[in-house]
Amino acid sequence: MDQIGSPHEQMELIMWKFGEFHKIDRNEITERLEEFLKFDRNNNGELEENEAMQLLEFRGHTKTFRELREMVVEMDLDHNHKLSFLEYACDAYS
Repeated sequence: MDQIGSPHEQMELIMWKFGEFHKIDRNEITERLEEFLKFDRNNNGELEENEAMQLLEFRGHTKTFRELREMVVEMDLDHNHKLSFLEYACDAYS
């Protein structure tokens, strides 16, 4: 699966598709996007596994390296060893 648009476009897609049904607050998802982008060190719109694990730790998911990696692998729906904002947000709001 190729990345669907920029992280900002992915956020809008989530708001359009799930916002009303899941009662997703625009301010909350915008904050999550901003956090996501802070960990995107190479500014490619996706988080490498290590960046994704750092984001999860920042969000309070303090776990062992193995547990964090398993969380990232579970979220990585296209198995490209990277996490798009869409994958991250779908996990957060599922």
